Amino acid sequence: MTKKLSVMLISHNDFAGGAARAAARLYACLSNNREIEFHVAKKVNYDPKIKRLKNFRRLISALATRFDFLICKFIEPSNREWQTAAYFGAMTARSINKSTLSIVNLHWVGHGLISLRQIKKIRKPIVWTLHDEWILNPISHYSETLTKSKPRLKFIHYISLKLKNNRARLKHRIIMQNNMYLVCLNSEIERKIRTQFPDKKNISTVANPIDLQDFYPQMDPDLLLKFNLQPDMPIGLFLGGEKDPRKGWDLLIEATKYCKSNFALIVITSADMSKIEINNKIKIIEQKRIQSVDELRRLYSSVNVVIVPSRVEGLPQTATEALSCGTPVVGFSIGGLIDIVQDGKTGFLAEPYNVQNLGYLIDRIMKLDKSKFLLPCRNFALDNFEFKIVESKYELIFIDAINLN
Repeated sequence: MTKKLSVMLISHNDFAGGAARAAARLYACLSNNREIEFHVAKKVNYDPKIKRLKNFRRLISALATRFDFLICKFIEPSNREWQTAAYFGAMTARSINKSTLSIVNLHWVGHGLISLRQIKKIRKPIVWTLHDEWILNPISHYSETLTKSKPRLKFIHYISLKLKNNRARLKHRIIMQNNMYLVCLNSEIERKIRTQFPDKKNISTVANPIDLQDFYPQMDPDLLLKFNLQPDMPIGLFLGGEKDPRKGWDLLIEATKYCKSNFALIVITSADMSKIEINNKIKIIEQKRIQSVDELRRLYSSVNVVIVPSRVEGLPQTATEALSCGTPVVGFSIGGLIDIVQDGKTGFLAEPYNVQNLGYLIDRIMKLDKSKFLLPCRNFALDNFEFKIVESKYELIFIDAINLN
């Protein structure tokens, strides 16, 4: 007999960053048919079921974040990626265990939200949605880091190594707990977990949901006029953020040197693009800010391709939103892109970090009729990102977790 199913969803916040937006979307996806609460350190939405930490706990979280930053810098001072040591946190296993909610759904829990030690003490079934590869590494959120190691004193190196090993061992014990269910965003992360933990059961891959009533094909008839473009000028879109090395803006710039087509490249940025050295056949258009979901939907729908040249990704929402709006994606064959970009149907994937190959594929898609991609992209989104699809997959995981614990 199935026990009562109710969910405590936990994420650092409900608005800032891809993992937070994904958690908020999953909360909306799961809210219709079950009792659910969303617990965060920082809150923007007004939904009363989104519970923000009390003032004292928020102070603890802020202090824990500072300590965490210092510890990570001590362990890996040259690491330029996101890092979380999770020695300290504001939430306690005791408060979670006392809750009447039956399932704990963890998301991005860094920045002093909850420590690994407290996660280990949670007695309820835990479904951990993995937005990156932090669970596989001592402190880094991605295995492919941009670390450049520097010589250190032997004693300092020994202490930092001990701290890293402590984090890795504790994560290993948490992963292998019977009440721990892991939900990966892409098949690559699932494969890595199964390789590293061959005896671990209860591992699934489920895409983040997209509200397909917000993201659907809707052309902006004024886009060409707005940017002073010719009617036949194809358009690419880059939303990754040019300041984050992980997002591959530098790789895209290099790739454009191999493009022979004339096209416009819209870049969502706060930086000055006038000094960027780029192929003179390509017109860069700076878009400082997206004001609304409506504006973003029309932009996705009106361009020929969304370019995602990332070095490392979980499941980029720029790509899933683009497909939902009927627009193909071009990027490297890495992470979640491997699962969602089907060659010639929903876009093209280049050999990882081969900028010449990427440039060729950008050229190729600019020459194709955009309309041939619209239905395959939209149908893929309906089959994989639609709320009811994702909800049904989580429902099966929740039922399995609650019945076996």
